[in-house]
Amino acid sequence: MNTLKTEFKIKVVSVCMILAIITLLLGTLSSCNKYLVMSYLKGNLYHIHNNKTKKSEIILTNDTLILGKEYKLKEINIIDSPYYKPKKTK
Repeated sequence: MNTLKTEFKIKVVSVCMILAIITLLLGTLSSCNKYLVMSYLKGNLYHIHNNKTKKSEIILTNDTLILGKEYKLKEINIIDSPYYKPKKTK
């Protein structure tokens, strides 16, 4: 009887740990690529910053971005420029 309770407790703890790991991974993957618009430079240049990776970029876009708002890079129509070279997808 005690072995059944112990096995059940081990299974419950294992399932809880797996769910916690999955939740952490999904949270990390979903918020990693958001950039905060820090400032508007001249022309169509914007300074954006990723708080999670501490990476900053200067991008050129025809989009009107709102200061203080977070955007995914996929949402912004980035124009190729010497300041920003987007990663090439396969």
